[in-house]
Amino acid sequence: MVTPSTHGVADRINEQISQNSHGRLFAVIYIGGHQFKVTTEDLLLIRTNRRFPDVGDRICIEKVLLVGGKDFTMVGRPLLNNVRVEATVVEKTLSHRKIWFYFIRRKGVKKLKLIQDFLTVIRINSIEVSEVEDDVD
Repeated sequence: MVTPSTHGVADRINEQISQNSHGRLFAVIYIGGHQFKVTTEDLLLIRTNRRFPDVGDRICIEKVLLVGGKDFTMVGRPLLNNVRVEATVVEKTLSHRKIWFYFIRRKGVKKLKLIQDFLTVIRINSIEVSEVEDDVD
């Protein structure tokens, strides 16, 4: 339902996007089961598996939950389709060693494992918003 207070919101957002007067954009993205609030030039440390892209690869993050600027915020239900977040893989490394020790007393059962997680550092290059559609019935 369109009310007088919400009518034309998409037009005002599109005007700010076309004039590039929205200021510094921020976004909430979803990677690896976690949500991160990012802006341009941010570094993220993410727990990943070995199959994550190699160092220097550019990736496009499509799972954007929210994006905002100086005068507006758009919330996806659940995701936003018109937002593009680009990032570059900066580093791939392992975390510190964690000790996993299993022991049952008087049974002679002892197990010791050293566990390391795969970590990936990515840098957010840009957050781009395309034209917003007015979803009015």
